[in-house]
Order: sequence, then C-alpha cells, then structure tokens
Amino acid sequence: MTNGFFFSYPGYNETLTGAGDPRINSNDNIPNPNVTVFEWLNQKKDFHGKVAAFGAWENFDGIFNKARSGIIVNSSYDLFTAMPVTPELATLNHLKEDSVRIWPDEIFDPPMFYTALEYAKYARPRVLFIGLGETDDWAHSGSYAEYLSAAHRSDEYIAKLWTLVQSMPEYKDTTTLVVVPDHGRGEGPKWTTHGQETPESSQTWMAWLGPDTAGLGERKNVGPVTESQVAATLASLLGEDYHAAVPKSGAPIADVLPK
Repeated sequence: MTNGFFFSYPGYNETLTGAGDPRINSNDNIPNPNVTVFEWLNQKKDFHGKVAAFGAWENFDGIFNKARSGIIVNSSYDLFTAMPVTPELATLNHLKEDSVRIWPDEIFDPPMFYTALEYAKYARPRVLFIGLGETDDWAHSGSYAEYLSAAHRSDEYIAKLWTLVQSMPEYKDTTTLVVVPDHGRGEGPKWTTHGQETPESSQTWMAWLGPDTAGLGERKNVGPVTESQVAATLASLLGEDYHAAVPKSGAPIADVLPK
C-alpha cells in the first residue's frame, strides 16, 4: 500500500483510483473527490451502463461517489431496486430488511454477494465490483473462529463467481477475477487491527485469475507491486489505458498482462 494510512477508505481509494490521497484520511462516508477506474470506464461508450458495484459496507456509496459517478452502487442494508424483482431478489431484499444488525454500517456478506450474482445474471455487466466485509469485522471483534469462517466463505464465493462466469457465454474464458484486500493486518496479538500504528499492515496480497494471466501460482523472489497498480492493470485487461489518462496512477502490473 502506498497511501500511508493502511485502513479501509484510503485503501479502497488507492486501489480504485490508482493513487493514495492525503485528503482521504478517515473512514467517514464522504463522497470521493477522485474518479475511480469504474467511473472512468463508465464514461466510455463501450462500458456505459455496464459497470456496477456491490458492497457490504455502506461507505462504498462514498468510495464510488454514487451520486456523481452514474454507476449502479448497492451497499449495506439498502434494498436493490435497479432490476426487475425476481423471486430470488425479493427474498434477498427481505433478508436485508430483517437481518440482525451487529454492525450498523455493514451487512453480513451473503445477502450482498447473492444480490450481486442476481444482477450479474440479469444485466451481464462488463465490470463488476463485489466488496466483502466480514473478515475485517470479525477480526476487529477478536473472534478468530468467525474470522476463519468468513475467510472460508470468501473462498467459496470466489469459486461460485468463477463457476457462474464460466457457465455464461458472455463471460466464459474471457473474464478475469481480481481478488485484493483493502489493507493488511497486524502480526501476533495485533492481528485484530491495522493502520499506522501497525506498519506491517501496509503489506498485503492480490490474485489475478483469467485467460490473459499466466498461471504461475504464488509469486516469490519478484519485485514488489502496490495497490496503486490495480486500477491501471484492470483497465489494461479491458483494452483501455488508464495510466496514460491518469499519470499519477500506478503503472499496470506487467506479470498480469499477456506477454
């Protein structure tokens, strides 16, 4: 991470815009003054109306600047109304209304994740963001058992998403999944937290799975990459040069792209 704060809003801003911003120095749910790569893509003819974001945390409304960006953003307990109501979607919206609210600003991952899948099946978006949240919340709560359960569910969700895209002709063998946390965590007894007081939480990981990326497994003995490179790499996989348009962004990750 290059943003210097090592917590959520600054991390998502770096990942989605390609650069840290000292103005993004809290987790307050404020409209992002920066244009994310999702908003930038949505401004292009080939992507307009085909970009969407779903997240468990209500702050995704601000991170993606829902009011300005023009992309579909559905977060936290908000009911999803941007598509015809199917029986599945009706059930998911009821679950959102009736969920136990342990965290007032963040819903459990399952209703959000399956809402995103319903939208993917209906709208066939070109670019889709899904923001899980339970691993972070259970870690902050100090519940290691629930933390591991949430991580296991996240693995299952990645598998279900991959299975879905491979079952749809619009996506089969042409889709890349990008998996990246918004920050790392502290070590030892500080595993429950992150931020400037735990500098090791500046270190994290990312995974790219798709037809354009060589299947080299876990990379070792290679140069470092940063979250600031994710936006330009994502755009490059779609045939767009975000780094040229936003020079302050990190350059695309060469090892992710076709040789």
